[in-house]
Amino acid sequence: MDLWLNKTVQHGSRLPARLACRVGDAAATEPLRLLRLCPAFRTTPLISLPEHAEALNVASVHWKDESQRLGLKSFKALGGAYAVFALMEQRLVDRLGRSPNSDDWTGPVLPELAADLTLAAATAGNHGLAVLAGARIIGARCVIFVHDKVPEERRARLIAAGAELRVCTGDYEDSLEVAKTTAAAHEMVLIPDTADDVDDAVSGRVVQGYSVLSREIIDQLAAAGNKPPTHVFVQAGVGGLAASTAGVLTDYYGAERPTIIVVEPDRARAIITSLRAGHCMRTPESRSTRMDMLACYAPSALAYDVLRRLADGSMTISDAQAEEAVRSLGVARGTQPILTTTPSGAAGLAGLTALRSDPEACSALNLDSRSRIILIGSESGQSD
Repeated sequence: MDLWLNKTVQHGSRLPARLACRVGDAAATEPLRLLRLCPAFRTTPLISLPEHAEALNVASVHWKDESQRLGLKSFKALGGAYAVFALMEQRLVDRLGRSPNSDDWTGPVLPELAADLTLAAATAGNHGLAVLAGARIIGARCVIFVHDKVPEERRARLIAAGAELRVCTGDYEDSLEVAKTTAAAHEMVLIPDTADDVDDAVSGRVVQGYSVLSREIIDQLAAAGNKPPTHVFVQAGVGGLAASTAGVLTDYYGAERPTIIVVEPDRARAIITSLRAGHCMRTPESRSTRMDMLACYAPSALAYDVLRRLADGSMTISDAQAEEAVRSLGVARGTQPILTTTPSGAAGLAGLTALRSDPEACSALNLDSRSRIILIGSESGQSD
């Protein structure tokens, strides 16, 4: 375990407006409005894990279960689908000269606009499925770029969902570069979940879509009469989910907001490396990890800008620690449900477990028997 503590973060500080519009508490309003166009939209469960809380000697552990989000089995559905709907809404506005109503989303203008639209995305699996879902709903063509380390089963799922698949040599960042070049050359609209420009509008909308998840957590805790969380362990690839989680919870809870700890694979440490360096950078290593959905080697500029301001700590975990977390969730114990996820989905739990065995780290982060923990089960471990 490698742990970096942010000595400059100040609870109660507010994000600049240009960041808050993407990851603040109010950021969920527009994604919710458009995502409800999808018949599969449902609030995902927030599940209490009392046996894990007892084993880890904390007051409570709650697991946000994204395994069935929009029928796509991952939180990524929120971002990619919202970005596609927002793009199409703007095209409808441009054509109609007004905001579209519900009839416009099923009328003759939308398929006419979609017929000339080709979307593109680079992915290790879940983001591509989210963009595909949005493309399918509006009737647009979709080209998906994957790197050659993406497992065949993920490629097959993308093809089954309707993707035109392009396979690139290298890693996720390499597939993104190929997607950018191809999209520019062939008049495709790229829907990336990361960008070098903190103000990039499209990738910003992807991250904004994730704000729905944290807004749901706030409402679910309140509805159940639970106290606000004291700590959130959130996994990171390029960092969009972590940034959104940190931003929404900070904006809502203010000075009482939870301590935010970002968890990454020790073989793909884009966030912790950049936070230590004080600027976005690509990590020199490019090694495979069982946490394949977190195997990113450079952070999103937007995510980095948020996390440098709000993350209390950043840490790495091993594949073995993540796999043990998966096993612990799949064991029948008491009244706690059996949960199925992947090493990527269980990374937050692995981080919490690792920290609880380090008294010095726990003390630095005020993590003790009174702590109320939020974890995000970011994807399902079940195959189709």
